Amino acid sequence: MAKTHSDLERLFPFTGKPGILLAEYVRAGPQGIDITGAGRRAGLSYATANRATAVLVDSGLVAATDWGAYVFNLEAPHSQLALDAVWTATGHKYRHEPSTWADTPAWDGGVANLDVRDTVLLRRMPAPLLRRGQTVAGAAVDVPGPSALEARSFALTIQRVVGSSLLLLVDTLQEPYALWHVERDRNLIHKTLHLGTGVYAATSALTTHDDENTADATVNAIRWVHAAYALAGETRYVEELITELAHVADLMNLAEEIARQVEDARAYLERATNDDALIDAPSDRILAEYRGRLERAEARQDLVEHVLRAAHGRGDLGYSSARLLFGTLDHYHRIIARLAHHALQHPCVHQWIEAYQNAAAQGTQEPVDFDDYPAPADEQLPRHTRLTVDDVDAALDGSPGPLFTPFMTVTSTQHAAR
Repeated sequence: MAKTHSDLERLFPFTGKPGILLAEYVRAGPQGIDITGAGRRAGLSYATANRATAVLVDSGLVAATDWGAYVFNLEAPHSQLALDAVWTATGHKYRHEPSTWADTPAWDGGVANLDVRDTVLLRRMPAPLLRRGQTVAGAAVDVPGPSALEARSFALTIQRVVGSSLLLLVDTLQEPYALWHVERDRNLIHKTLHLGTGVYAATSALTTHDDENTADATVNAIRWVHAAYALAGETRYVEELITELAHVADLMNLAEEIARQVEDARAYLERATNDDALIDAPSDRILAEYRGRLERAEARQDLVEHVLRAAHGRGDLGYSSARLLFGTLDHYHRIIARLAHHALQHPCVHQWIEAYQNAAAQGTQEPVDFDDYPAPADEQLPRHTRLTVDDVDAALDGSPGPLFTPFMTVTSTQHAAR
């Protein structure tokens, strides 16, 4: 039997996951917080936080903002009852203005956090900035960094600029799955779960302490460097995902174009075969030409289908879906790449790297080539060059381009001899 809810339960969702999340929205105050941030504070996965937020929105206690965050709704007729309940249970109060830095979204519990737990991001950041056991090796290189005010301001800028874009992207994928529960959609969702990890690592590294709220307080440079490379690492992952989506969109477009070529070639061959006018000697040559066209078109079709399966393993991902997500990620890249570029241009980054390399030369730190982690360009990605049928023919003729080479097998190369 389907579970039913009374009006009382709907208007006052104080228990379970919605109740846990409600306290975080109250705590965030009028600036609000996005679902990802609220979920992380509450220790909930995005999917769980998303469902709990939907319950809170339905109750009228939480509302969406134009900047991508969600806020506690003071206009709700039962808002004061909810605030009293949250304060009684958790001690969190709704503050119209932050009373301390701990009340701002950049605050995450009082201790700057240099942990990176996402494996995709780990592989794209220099080792000295990552925790091994209980320590971060690079923390031993003590270099003064920016003021605590600059660090806090940049953390808030990251959240303000990125929040709405990331929320739009994640919701675009999660909502359809929540409605239809098509399991194959999870393949793409899992790839986008890594989005936002660099942003979260950066804001966590730039979190300010209680003793850093004076005008002359500074933070250690490694915290800024960690934030900069976390943003750069996520930028590189977004670039890789954009390339993959462009590849699958190109291949599916080619698959449709080549399927039409196969149909046309078969139709031409059938008409030529049944043409009574072709009764003299040249008919064999003409029929051979039409057969060759059909074989070539079928070879193209087989190769594109093979590369689609080998490279992406999801032939059921719609062509339109790949194109639309490509465009959304391209927009997100423009935002996060500029943030990463700005952070890596800070003078303390060069100073810390130089100090670290000196320590490595003296044998007190492991050597690392920071050139392997270049700064993203502060500009839009080059315009994508689409694959064409000529690229497929080049692959069949033994000269595959870089987007075909990794997926060419003995079976696929045999088509060239046809």
